[in-house]
Amino acid sequence: DGVPWSDYTYPLLHLSTAYSKANEFDIIHNHLGSHYYSLYFSPFVSTPITYTYHSSRIPEELIPLCYKDTFVAISESMSDLMSYLPNRTIVYNGISLDRLDFSPNQGEYLVFLGRITHKKGTLDAILAALEADVPLKIIGKIDQLNVEDKTYFDQEIKPRLEDKKIEYLGEIEHDDIGAYLRDAKAILAPIKWEEPFGLTVIEAMACGTPVIAYSRGAFPETIISGETGFLVEPDNISALVDAINNIKKIDRRKCRAHVENKFTIEKMVDGYEAVYRKVIAEHKKS
Repeated sequence: DGVPWSDYTYPLLHLSTAYSKANEFDIIHNHLGSHYYSLYFSPFVSTPITYTYHSSRIPEELIPLCYKDTFVAISESMSDLMSYLPNRTIVYNGISLDRLDFSPNQGEYLVFLGRITHKKGTLDAILAALEADVPLKIIGKIDQLNVEDKTYFDQEIKPRLEDKKIEYLGEIEHDDIGAYLRDAKAILAPIKWEEPFGLTVIEAMACGTPVIAYSRGAFPETIISGETGFLVEPDNISALVDAINNIKKIDRRKCRAHVENKFTIEKMVDGYEAVYRKVIAEHKKS
């Protein structure tokens, strides 16, 4: 819509509307991304509040505003990074398996799926694919309003698209992404930061497609190295290439089974319902 992520007018309008009706709700559940404005509303209502934090570190100086509230991390690694938070618990993200078709057959190309930015490791994926001599399809958004991301694409990514093995497909409708994941040899996730979860990883494995990733953030929790893909030393292109060359060792059925066992939308819903019941019960006692 042309509204930059740095413009928080609409999130604030949304929050003020919800909190003005706080007495109508049993619980308020906030999702914290790159801003924490909802924390400032907490002291003004008696309705119990739960937060799920998805990305950035919550500043410690804001914690006194919401000491009575409950915080949900989407991975153990993220929870560990914020050990100073009160009332902390973990609920993994989940996905709907009905929307992702499984294939036992390995494809001929690699996929990079994610925003085109340095911290997602797009360049490392390209360099590894070129060295392994395997075609790479890049799917993801370039934030034209983010100067750093646009510069990264123009200087680091765009020149390498001249190689016919590297194909940039742009941003694709979510319902269409599954087919690209299903038919791939593997998905590359060479992240440069402490990834809080990484939904693309479990979406790929649900299709049977193994994941090759740098061992950072939550990936050691979501990927079983040697079974559903490979975790390799961060920032090591040669290690990515070795993993690509050994990807046939991965049983794609185990990738699908891993997601079915741990990361379904049903398991996520059960986790949040348990949190809600606990929070509401404790609130009634107080």
